[in-house]
Amino acid sequence: MTRPRDSSVKTWILLTTDWKLLLAIAGMLLLAGYLYYSSRPEPQLLAQEVHRVVASLEKQHNLQIPDRDSLVDYLVAELAAWESHTFGQRLRQHTALALLVSVILLVTVEWHTRTQIRREVQAYRDQVGRDVWSAVSGRLVKEPIAREIDDILKSEIVRHECDYTLTFMTYPGLPSDYIVLKREVTYKLRNLTNKQGYRFPLMSSILSSVPDITCKDQEGNDIVLPGHRQFCEDGKQVDLSKALMPEDKRCIRYEVELPKDYDQFVEIYLDSDEVVTRTGANSYTFVSPTIDLEVTVHNRIPDQIKLTGVYIHHSLSPYSVLT
Repeated sequence: MTRPRDSSVKTWILLTTDWKLLLAIAGMLLLAGYLYYSSRPEPQLLAQEVHRVVASLEKQHNLQIPDRDSLVDYLVAELAAWESHTFGQRLRQHTALALLVSVILLVTVEWHTRTQIRREVQAYRDQVGRDVWSAVSGRLVKEPIAREIDDILKSEIVRHECDYTLTFMTYPGLPSDYIVLKREVTYKLRNLTNKQGYRFPLMSSILSSVPDITCKDQEGNDIVLPGHRQFCEDGKQVDLSKALMPEDKRCIRYEVELPKDYDQFVEIYLDSDEVVTRTGANSYTFVSPTIDLEVTVHNRIPDQIKLTGVYIHHSLSPYSVLT
């Protein structure tokens, strides 16, 4: 086949590949037909088999066939006629079996191949998207901003309208070396994956080296400090025994099912009591994107401690002090 002058290289290669494929299929069909037709039993083999069967009958039943050669010729002719008569039927039967096997192979192999190709194409697209974004962001914006945007794009959720309230207070019976820092957090959890039924593993931990202290709260109930006091999902209180991790009672792990649409959300409320010393600092970290963060600090024991300020750190800016 000559290469057409007015065709592209891609089209010419495609036509050449298809033509070779058609030739290969035609050759395989001819070979299969020849092998099947040549596998028919020859008359000599039929005659030998008939002679063997007749001799076996004579020996087993002590028979004496007067005209043995005529009987053999007759049986050979009948078997040859039966072979020719049923050739088409057996050909159709073998063809049906071959088609059934080919369909099974086609379905299984094609399904596996399509699934594998789909995964590879998606992985390739994701890789290209990451490479393109890294190249574009590296040229248009500064590196810290590019890293921050990249973290946001990889995030699956976002905390919106986050209100962080810290209250310094004390409880009756608490040792004089310590005070209570009540942490109340309210925010709206939104889904960024666009997936229905996405479940986000919400976690909240109290990191403190202070051992458990038993005292009474303002209502006179026995409590253990530090510890989580309340956890609500869309205004409904969640049983803390189901949310607290068995191996660490200071850590909450709870799966929250989020709506698919970004406009919808799940409101979360967390209330916990921490035990801190009278001098020092406490730090809190958000590991997922947070929008509209508002921090409120209350000092209910001004005669015991004095607040010097709140420090908020972001990767794009140095420390800032809110007084």
